[in-house]
Amino acid sequence: MTIYDIAKLAGVSASSVSRVINDKPGVGQETRERIQALLKQHHYNLDENARGLSTKSSRTIGILMTFIPGLHTEHAIEGLFYMEGELAKHGYHCLLINTGITDEEVVASVRSVAGKRVDGVIFAGAFYAKPVVQKAIEQYLKGTPVVMSNGFLKLPNVYGIGINEAQGLEEAVDFLVEKGRRNLVLLLDRGRLSAPIIQRGFENGVRKYPGRIQGRIYRDVERSLKGGGQAAVRLMKEHPETDGIIAVVDLMAIGVLHQLQDMGIPVPEQISLIGEDNSNYAEICRPRLTSLDTKIIDCNVNAVRTMLDVLEARKPSHQVVMYMEIVERETT
Repeated sequence: MTIYDIAKLAGVSASSVSRVINDKPGVGQETRERIQALLKQHHYNLDENARGLSTKSSRTIGILMTFIPGLHTEHAIEGLFYMEGELAKHGYHCLLINTGITDEEVVASVRSVAGKRVDGVIFAGAFYAKPVVQKAIEQYLKGTPVVMSNGFLKLPNVYGIGINEAQGLEEAVDFLVEKGRRNLVLLLDRGRLSAPIIQRGFENGVRKYPGRIQGRIYRDVERSLKGGGQAAVRLMKEHPETDGIIAVVDLMAIGVLHQLQDMGIPVPEQISLIGEDNSNYAEICRPRLTSLDTKIIDCNVNAVRTMLDVLEARKPSHQVVMYMEIVERETT
């Protein structure tokens, strides 16, 4: 669909359509609204870089992610850093777009990156593996290579690198049971986009030991040292029999650790504690924190390599699954 096609459908000149696209004066309100409706109906994208230029590669990859202050860890940002570095090694630039979290914001971001003449698009995060994103890709990125970092969508131009987070949580339960723990608690942070996956893994792990262990979930814990400490106070008041805790953010787990130490509860002698991310925080706290390595850096780097394979006419797998690992330290 070209600007001339839109003009013909609207019964106006191509210059009128151009004025509307570029938000210029000179078009009546009724006509402007009619043109805008047609642009939306036909999913018209303004290629801001093309404008009469040749169609050779822009050497630019669009990276779409959702970043909310307070809800994203240093580990996730580090993953994006490695992604940019890997692309730079091969002569590609990054166009980073924060999509927001509503469906409308995400679709608008997909539409926007489609008009930037990028060579490919990477979605960073499990948040994007959902029908509304699939539909947006079909509408706006149909001929563009797309890679999902930590997610899958079944489209011919989409490739996925996934992390089996559910299995990782299930194995964490197994690990604590092997340590002799019987009263387990999962601490889920507030606003966690992958909460249903994490919860399913934890519950699957608990169900493997009917009558032998108890499993409880505390939701909406603040993602901070303070939040972890507050959760520990509440937890020990309500369930003092707890002997195994999994906190899905290292920083939150360390908040739990500090509070338990203040309460005179020894770790790991009385309570085993596991974090998630395998971040630098896990190494610098004392005792050092056992943590689930989410493989986010490996996932992002492999997403970039998959994109490069596609752009260089190699044939990568459409789906690659990576598995979390428990990095045992001193809190278990």
